[in-house]
Amino acid sequence: MASALRFGPLGPSAVHLCIDMQTLFAERTDWHVPWLERVLPAVVRLAEAQRGQTVFTRFVPPERPQDAAGAWRRYYAHWRDMTGDRLDPRLIQLVPQLASLVPPGIVIDKAHYSPFKEPTFFRVLGRLNPHFSQTRVMCWWDCGGRDA
Repeated sequence: MASALRFGPLGPSAVHLCIDMQTLFAERTDWHVPWLERVLPAVVRLAEAQRGQTVFTRFVPPERPQDAAGAWRRYYAHWRDMTGDRLDPRLIQLVPQLASLVPPGIVIDKAHYSPFKEPTFFRVLGRLNPHFSQTRVMCWWDCGGRDA
């Protein structure tokens, strides 16, 4: 894998950020991401190569639409079946292929789209790599284009 990287192999302090690779998006839910299955083998290889330096995030929706702030209330009213009080809790879990890498991989739950809004995220990254801004590998999916 290292030879395929444009700028050479990852250093020992590289941190792999694996964002929201959850059962919620892998299975046939309202938020299903069809290509997750296709990219999963590559994400698993990265996570296996950086087991102790991988941070997984899990998106955790609010319990009810009224628990969300501002315009997010309308969003969750539209996606009512995707709120915590209606979701099967197992859907919040990482996909099994990645869940098996925790520990040593670290899981951070987040209530926001972006992990960069979570203070815990930065504390964990700083502990894993004080020079986080220099080396990072991110696996992230985007829900762009979906009607809300």
